[in-house]
Parts: sequence; structure tokens; C-alpha cells
Amino acid sequence: MTTTDRLTLAGFNAVDTEPHAAALVAALDELTSLPAVLRLRASASELLAPQSGHHVVDVGCGTGTVVRALAGIVGPTGSVLGIDASEIMLAEAHRRTADRSLPVEFRRGDVTRLDLDDAGFDATHCERVFQHVDAPEAGMAELVRVTRPGGRIVVIDTDWGMHAIHGADPRLTSRVVECWAHTAASGWSGRRLPALFADAGISEPLVVAETLTSSDSHRPFAPPFTTMAATAERTGVLSPDEAATWLSQLADATRRGHFFWAVTMFAVAGRRP
Repeated sequence: MTTTDRLTLAGFNAVDTEPHAAALVAALDELTSLPAVLRLRASASELLAPQSGHHVVDVGCGTGTVVRALAGIVGPTGSVLGIDASEIMLAEAHRRTADRSLPVEFRRGDVTRLDLDDAGFDATHCERVFQHVDAPEAGMAELVRVTRPGGRIVVIDTDWGMHAIHGADPRLTSRVVECWAHTAASGWSGRRLPALFADAGISEPLVVAETLTSSDSHRPFAPPFTTMAATAERTGVLSPDEAATWLSQLADATRRGHFFWAVTMFAVAGRRP
């Protein structure tokens, strides 16, 4: 079992205590380079509609990619604050922000208890955070609280229940996918986002969906598939023989051109009343 095979979605909720934090950073980089994620981020930026002079907060900023992109839009008269729960991620965000003239700041924080003033931001962005939060409704309430009336809020999240894998025994695959979703605090968060907006008083939010797809013949030999198999085995969902069989079946499917993988992510946007 490799280092990355030991990782789970829950590791992103406790990066600073994760013994393989560097692998989490690498996994984050790989994910955010995928075309579907890039398209969804572009849609989210349009929905957020940052303007020159705006003050924007990115909650769950990770390595700061979105913060730096937003800073280029709001310009020197605006500002972008990146919040993350992990000191490791924040240190990496600082390291990657080579242009010290950008109007950015990075700060540690918890989406469910933000140490920020009420109505202090023109726009609020939060990407792939709620899936790691036990009470995403508390996080949504905080995003609304720190956004000025009329300001825009955009939340992006994955729905690990909308996860399709073809090429192996469907019964084994179903058990693996269910197990993987349960390794996150709120693995089905994506589908809940419109309801979270409604409960926060934001009616008729705009919803954009992107589905990450792959038929890459190398994918079953690497994370997240080896990771999912290892997690299912470690938690007793699959026996060692079943885990090996599942990966072997996926490998065979790639040789026959039958392998396919898809997982759906959502961006939901609205204005604070």
C-alpha cells in the first residue's frame, strides 16, 4: 500500500495532523488542474462577478489559486482574504504568492465560526469545503453573515453520491462508492447546496453542474481508485480478495476500452437579501 492509498476524503478536514499532508497537497493540485474543475471555476467566477475595488473572501482557499485569480480582478483598490483551516495549506498559499503586490491576505479560520465582521465583503466564495463539515448549514449561515446585503455568494462542492464507475462488478463498485462517500463528513453535499441557500433566505439560486469524466487507461492503477479500494478493505467493506478483484477488473476493462469514470460537482450562487 502506497502513501496516497492511505488517504481518505476525511484527511482534508485535518490536514495539519495528517502524516501524509504533502500527498494531500499534491492530490489537490491534480484535482484542480482537471478540465471539469477549471470549467466550473470559470463559471463560479462569472457568478461571483467580482469588480475592481471589491472586497472578497475565499473560505477554504487551500493553496490560494482562486485568491490570486480574484486579486487580479479586484485590483489594488480591492482586497481578497483567503481563509483555510490548515496552517500547512496557508503556508503553501503564502509560498506560491510570489507577487507580493497582490492585494491578498491569508488567515486561519473555520467556516462554521468565521472571525470576521458582519457584512464585510462584497462577494464570498467557498469551494469543496462543505463536504468536510458535519454541519454545512452552520457554514452557510456564516457565509451569508459576512457578505453585505446584495453581495454575491458562490459555493462549489462535489457530490460523491453522483459517482459512476464502469468496468468492474457493479455490486463491488456500489460498496466501494458508498464507503468512499462516507469517508467525508458530508459526502453528498453537492445535491444539498440549493436547499442550504433556500434555508439561508436566498431564493432561486443559480446552479451550474460539471461532471468530471475519464476513460484514462492509467487511472485504475492510481488514486483515487487504489485509495478507494484500500479504504474499503481497511474498513471491512471489502475483503482483501474483493479489493484486489475490483482493481483487477478495472484494469482489465481499460485493456478492452470499457473503463469509464464520472463524478459530478456543483456551483450554486445567489445574492444575500
